[in-house]
Amino acid sequence: MLGKRYLLHAAACSMALLLLSTSAWADLHGTIYNVPGNLQDATLGVPSPGTEIATICAVSGCDDITDLNFTTNGNAGTLDAFLNSAGPSVNYAFLTAADASTYGPALMSGAANPANNSQCYGNSLTSGGPDGCYSTEIEFTGTVVLVKGMTYSFLHDDGVVVNVNGSNVINAGGPTSATTDSFTYTGATAVANISIGYMATNGNPEVLQVTAPEPGSVSALLTMLAGVAGFAGILKKKLT
Repeated sequence: MLGKRYLLHAAACSMALLLLSTSAWADLHGTIYNVPGNLQDATLGVPSPGTEIATICAVSGCDDITDLNFTTNGNAGTLDAFLNSAGPSVNYAFLTAADASTYGPALMSGAANPANNSQCYGNSLTSGGPDGCYSTEIEFTGTVVLVKGMTYSFLHDDGVVVNVNGSNVINAGGPTSATTDSFTYTGATAVANISIGYMATNGNPEVLQVTAPEPGSVSALLTMLAGVAGFAGILKKKLT
């Protein structure tokens, strides 16, 4: 009897830890593209308009959605600086040494010739911009634990598109200054499939920061307790 009770408590505690981890236990991998033109929209679920230059979270997947915490150091921020800003938990690798030397030290968006950067920016430009301008797109796919009733916020400059379990939950792909778009997860607390498309365009600074509050609210706590209680009840029936 003691063994059954121990197993029951251990299983319930394991479920509680899973829920308390909120977005942890993720497995996210990404691809980085160099995209011709200015004022480009973030894309997702369609072929990228650009050329693949690097992978991100490839050696080991990013294990929390809040690992996606990137920003440039003002207008002079480079792609390397942007990718390194998330810290050691986020790894990236350029496809070739030539890509690393070409794109790593470059701005997130601008012109192949920095002297022409002023040609690439401004609200009067049409999509695509003048020849020689470029943008940077990053697309993440994988899985993440999402908590029912929790709101996940994406601060982005420029656009972002987010898809969860086959449905778009954020569709804000157009260029913008730093702004926050959010979604509240309504499904059952569980591992979910997620895809995130982000576009850096129309000049630095650039930012992509994902936040998910700790489940300290009463509603989140009740959701966790209900999940643990339900799981414990099922297990108890199987053990008696």
